[in-house]
Amino acid sequence: MALTTEQLRRYRKVFAWLFLISAILLALSVAYVWFAVTTRQGGFPSSTISITPAIAEAITLPFLVSVASLLASVVSLAGFFITTTLALRKDEREQQQAALDLEQKRLEIEKLRRELGGKDVPGQDN
Repeated sequence: MALTTEQLRRYRKVFAWLFLISAILLALSVAYVWFAVTTRQGGFPSSTISITPAIAEAITLPFLVSVASLLASVVSLAGFFITTTLALRKDEREQQQAALDLEQKRLEIEKLRRELGGKDVPGQDN
């Protein structure tokens, strides 16, 4: 399926916004978990992290939100990079096609001038 430049631009914008929103959500949920764990437990355990009921209670919903937000961030960032790469390749291909079309038209004009008599063909000795 060939995507137009407008479609690629729209997809890129959607992926960029999704990444921004999910990154902010991830930062907020991590901050919430950090605050909840440090205030309820008096800080993280230094050597080993054992899951106590207080930590499990603080992590349930925010942890799931963090994981979902992290996955959304990674996927949307990958989508942004992929659509940007596709858009750049499409632009390059269109430029090459335009150059080929221009050269083809120049050759057709030269051929038509020769068919008409060749009197006004630049660079041709008569």
